[in-house]
Amino acid sequence: MKILVFIFFVFFSFTKAHANLVLSEILNKPEDLNQAFLFVEQEKNNKVNEAIYVLEVLKKIYPENLEIKIKLFYLYEKTKNEILLKKLLYEIKDFENIPSYIVNKINEIIISKDKSKKENNSQISNDNSKGIKYSEILNNPTDLELNLRFAKEQESLGNYKTVIATLERLSDLYSENLDLKLYLLSISLKIDSKERTKTIIDEIKQSEKLTANIREQLNSLTQTLENQKKPRDENDWIRYVDFGVNFSEENNVNTVSNSKTLYISDSLSNYAADTIYEDSYNDVFVRTGAFKKLSDTSNLSLSLGKNITQQNRDKNRENDLDSLFINYNKQFNKNYTSAFFSLNNNNFVNDAENVIYNITLENRYLTKPNQNFLISSNMGITDYRTDNTFSSADNKNNTYYGFATGYEYFLSNTNNIKFKLGINQYDAKLDSYGYENNFYTISNSGKIGFLNYTISHSNNSNEYDKSDTFVKSDTIRDDEIKTNNIIISGNLEDLIKNNYLKNIFYNLSYSDIESRSNILNYDYDKEVIKFGITKRMMFWKNY
Repeated sequence: MKILVFIFFVFFSFTKAHANLVLSEILNKPEDLNQAFLFVEQEKNNKVNEAIYVLEVLKKIYPENLEIKIKLFYLYEKTKNEILLKKLLYEIKDFENIPSYIVNKINEIIISKDKSKKENNSQISNDNSKGIKYSEILNNPTDLELNLRFAKEQESLGNYKTVIATLERLSDLYSENLDLKLYLLSISLKIDSKERTKTIIDEIKQSEKLTANIREQLNSLTQTLENQKKPRDENDWIRYVDFGVNFSEENNVNTVSNSKTLYISDSLSNYAADTIYEDSYNDVFVRTGAFKKLSDTSNLSLSLGKNITQQNRDKNRENDLDSLFINYNKQFNKNYTSAFFSLNNNNFVNDAENVIYNITLENRYLTKPNQNFLISSNMGITDYRTDNTFSSADNKNNTYYGFATGYEYFLSNTNNIKFKLGINQYDAKLDSYGYENNFYTISNSGKIGFLNYTISHSNNSNEYDKSDTFVKSDTIRDDEIKTNNIIISGNLEDLIKNNYLKNIFYNLSYSDIESRSNILNYDYDKEVIKFGITKRMMFWKNY
């Protein structure tokens, strides 16, 4: 039955290879431009406003990315948004390698604006009733009407600094004139700094002529300015904090053998009468992380986490876990190279504490647009701490190293099949704990509607270096462990349309594990079901 279920999920995933991306997923992964562009292409006909929104957010994060601006240009043109279109064209005009069609559009608006400006200047200069020379202002610095007309003329010409200088001078002369200060505020909002604008607001609030309505509007404007964030440089850190909990149910938590017996120093024994089989446990965790774009072809990410596991009936899984993870990625030609470093500090309640260090180097080579060839190597150290209870724990200390290769095929932009095989060697202080591990994994990942899924099968063969006299001295242990996994994940906001559920993610997994060994101690079956909820708080958004 389990095999039939597994086959059904695999078949069903293939039939849903063209599932859609969702807006929340795109906004939570701003660093993944390929996925964002796919979403834009997907929604540009049906949900064009969502596509525009994504591109506008990305434009703030990556202000120097021409591709984002070009895609946004075509959508502005599609929706006939002339104001934003012209503004965008002025942002694009100084870039290199602009498509000829857009170059022509840029030339059209610039020529049109220059012509309009010349006509406007000509009209002002030929109309003595409107045109005011600066010499007149110098000769009549206190003439309120004349100076206001001059300020209006300069505003129409876009000379905002001259307007501000004029209005500041008039405000000093006519300190009780509220209209002058409000006029100055309107110009300051266009070009001045946020701090300078807030100063002007504070000055206006001191006026005795201030009405309740104007005061309310000023308070609202102040709040708006406070909420404004400085546009983020694309090279700034993107930061986040995760809070979450995972609930697990396991039917063989102590990996009891199928025979319900075990060898202890060559003698066959029964398990203790109080041995626990089924049990539940939960993990509460907090994790903080950050992502930084180092260049157009490289980035760096890191995370630091704390995990606490509590068990309902037994204590074998209870521990505190401190973790550190660092990842560097670099792209060159058709190669995508990654370097990983991880540190896991395990503080068990009923077992020896240990620290695991690991370094992995991985390279994906793009053989075809939808195919990757994978090669990787890893090495690490496992260091056990001894104490009065676990005085010989350091016998398990080991160094390990390994090599793996694999192949990845994309059925669509959201659906892929991956195959990986490799070998690892564990050299322990005591030979009976050392072994050679050979493995392979095959998996399919994709989307079904708003659900992300992964279905995988793995096989691990472990051949130990020497027999364990504390178990069975005449037999060198040899295990084969098969694991089938089904994982479903997504954003709760997509399941239940509610803004309060934004950036709350769920995951549900089922694992079926079969271990077969030449020593009955390690011949067992188990099933594990897990459900988790994670709340992510982002610190990169500026909109």
